[in-house]
Amino acid sequence: MWSGLENASSIAQLAGVDAFVLITAIVRAAQTARRNKKTFRELAEQVERIGGLLRSLFRIIEGVAQGAVYLHHHSRLRIIHRDLKPSNILLNSDMNPKISNFDLTKVLCPGMIQDTAACVVGSIGFIAREYMTKGTFSVKTDVYSFGVMAFNRTPYGAKLVQRLKGFLPPLLHGISFCSRALPKCLSFPARRRMLSQQREMRRCVRVTLLCIQENPERRPEMLEVTWMLSPRKARVPFPRRPGYARESPMYAGDRSTTMTP
Repeated sequence: MWSGLENASSIAQLAGVDAFVLITAIVRAAQTARRNKKTFRELAEQVERIGGLLRSLFRIIEGVAQGAVYLHHHSRLRIIHRDLKPSNILLNSDMNPKISNFDLTKVLCPGMIQDTAACVVGSIGFIAREYMTKGTFSVKTDVYSFGVMAFNRTPYGAKLVQRLKGFLPPLLHGISFCSRALPKCLSFPARRRMLSQQREMRRCVRVTLLCIQENPERRPEMLEVTWMLSPRKARVPFPRRPGYARESPMYAGDRSTTMTP
């Protein structure tokens, strides 16, 4: 598995099956460790591995966000990529992400905050609603695509939404379980790192849910995204229900009609 990480070429390969398989193995090992204390050392090694994987995942998500910031704010032209998705994010030998495939790119003229495309093109599932229905695109269009891409970093894609428990994906639940179940086999620094990564994952989930809000005005810009992803940010606003979310106890009072991509 770890040799495969060295040859990973996309976020999907790095953060998809590998992450899920690894966290599943850790949870199973934790259950075994409760019955057999001899497995504690092996389990501790697996926890260290998932920690390394999560650090790589955070670095990739932050790198993609910084790349989008450059396109939107720091380049000579204000560029809207319009097709941010895992297959268009390449990783170099140091696992640093590079945004690629600018075939669908549009440039906003100076002073314009949005424009309308005569023909809607893009990848289903990563297209913002206002762009799909009206052809309107802006920097918030890329924000939506980034949010979907980062949110679906675990396998099963769209099915992930149906498996949420209080907005936390299975990967985070596994980390939380391990951090509670392994006090005897982990040193104090290792437990601190695990809890820190759990908080980072929760922060990342909230930020991505802000990015995929149905109303583009409720989405942050990429500059704000990079700020919220930073550990120096004390608090991330709690997101409203995303446009595709089904009924949840957390949103019992929100009965607005939504569209499922």
